Amino acid sequence: LKEKKGFLSEYSQSTTGEDMAETFSFLMIKNSELKIKLQNDDILEKKVNFIKRNILLIDQNFKFIS
Repeated sequence: LKEKKGFLSEYSQSTTGEDMAETFSFLMIKNSELKIKLQNDDILEKKVNFIKRNILLIDQNFKFIS
């Protein structure tokens, strides 16, 4: 997985839905680990931005962990 850009875990490679769920999980719970991975992974950064942008369409007051 270290060589496969865009994925956070082996589990996230199983389906698109699981990939988004795993990315959201890291965004909410393992944010510091995610920030490190984002430094060298533009695909993952696009996924995170997609999730953030669309959640804010639903709830503009949603707070992501910093």
